[in-house]
Amino acid sequence: MSAALAAATVAAAREAVATRGRPRLLLSGSLDPALARAVVAAFPPLPGLVETLAPDPLLIEDLLGRLDEDFAALVVQTPDPFGACRPLDALAAVCRVFGVALIVVVAEKRLLERDGPPPADLLVVAEDSALPDGATAEQLAEATGALVAALRRIPGLRVVTRAPFGTVAVHLGDDRSADAVAPAIVGLAATPLRRLWPEWSELDPVLALRLTALGPLPDLTPLRR
Repeated sequence: MSAALAAATVAAAREAVATRGRPRLLLSGSLDPALARAVVAAFPPLPGLVETLAPDPLLIEDLLGRLDEDFAALVVQTPDPFGACRPLDALAAVCRVFGVALIVVVAEKRLLERDGPPPADLLVVAEDSALPDGATAEQLAEATGALVAALRRIPGLRVVTRAPFGTVAVHLGDDRSADAVAPAIVGLAATPLRRLWPEWSELDPVLALRLTALGPLPDLTPLRR
């Protein structure tokens, strides 16, 4: 995550606190931990002021149940570090009920080509991209789908990401380490996700695979047992 994106996210959070007249922020587990740390550091270190949720690879965090009138804003990211594009319409509706500003960080601007602008009160869009240059949103979605299909054919491998765009997270198996497998991956950017969340040992076998080029799928043999 770039410093510019972190600064823009912090600015949006400060704007929400100022305009809503409430001090508290809720940070979804979809948020890149570097962005979450930037937001936390920008506000006084008071208990409960900035609530940061656990990483949420399966999109199961209970954001709707946590929202109330005490929060100034909810901050979510799409696609998240697992590559997932989360549905936001229901979330936006509940935010409106409680008067909570919905801040959406769009980490891949080409997602807007496919889906249009999200239902956000404050929108933060990354200007840089880690996905292949020149590829359209449609091409990226097609390449992502082809990668998911190939990954699902590998015995013992589980695709974690729901509604992926450009990045797909896989669970290698409880007895395997993403750190050990990542260096052998060629043709995809491989990131062991525990590097982003060192305190979460549950992420040891989870590997994020990001498209770096369009065309034939790379060799996925290193992912096999």
